[in-house]
Amino acid sequence: MNIYNETMVIRIVDILSSDLAMRNSAIKLFFHINSLPVRKIILDFDSVTSISRSFSDEYLHQKKVSDKEIEEINTPIFVEKMFFVITHSKEKTKLIDIENSDISIFA
Repeated sequence: MNIYNETMVIRIVDILSSDLAMRNSAIKLFFHINSLPVRKIILDFDSVTSISRSFSDEYLHQKKVSDKEIEEINTPIFVEKMFFVITHSKEKTKLIDIENSDISIFA
């Protein structure tokens, strides 16, 4: 059997911790995931107790650019909500476009 056709289940708390807080932790997680010789990864979020916006943002970015097929299981509701917030956030509206304004600054 070709190992690239296999699926691997990874408990996220075994790789990182139960508190997913740092952007670098998401990078570390995907460095590990991308080094695995399988095509499909199932990430088990069981026992995760917290997740930050910065971790979520980096996690979703890394997932998007990864060649792996990644599925989440046992995802707590607060993780799902944070992923929703990240994927549905709008670009901030500029109040003042400094580069294209006629504002003069006098000293």
